[in-house]
Amino acid sequence: GNREIYTMNTNGTQQTRLTNNEYVDQRPNWSPDGTKITFSSNRDIVQGLRQTDVYVMNSDGSEVTRLTQKMPADLQPAWSPDGSKIAFVKQEQNNLEIYVMDSNGANKIRLTHHAAADQNPTWSPDGTKILFMSNRDDSESSELYVMNADGSKLVRLTNTPGDDWHATWSPDGTKILFAS
Repeated sequence: GNREIYTMNTNGTQQTRLTNNEYVDQRPNWSPDGTKITFSSNRDIVQGLRQTDVYVMNSDGSEVTRLTQKMPADLQPAWSPDGSKIAFVKQEQNNLEIYVMDSNGANKIRLTHHAAADQNPTWSPDGTKILFMSNRDDSESSELYVMNADGSKLVRLTNTPGDDWHATWSPDGTKILFAS
């Protein structure tokens, strides 16, 4: 009746449930070395309200640790290619902003500062850039943007009448695949 996190072999066999609770566990993402999984979950209550935070667990589902602990929501975690950082989206005053933190949850740094929703951060294969979608620049649709991993040098990549999203980098970092 709710979302849980599973692993399976690439042929679909040996599906193994990693989380098992009454809450929503979603957006799993493997660490580059395959030993950890980060995900979003609304399993904790703070100040009487259910909140969504970013968690990390071992790849077998053990040792679940909450990495973020601030209302109202932390979502969409994505590992840096070297495994040292996690980009994520934090809801700030009814708006979504992109942050980055160390893989242990320390040193949270806000990268975007805009009234529009910035979301779905995706690291470049070399870890120097973060791709994301936003409806900034007076656009009614979501467009794709890229910035340096420290939030500098923001560049708009698309300008289409429809939403551009679900973007990923090619393995060599020379192309971006997206839906529009």
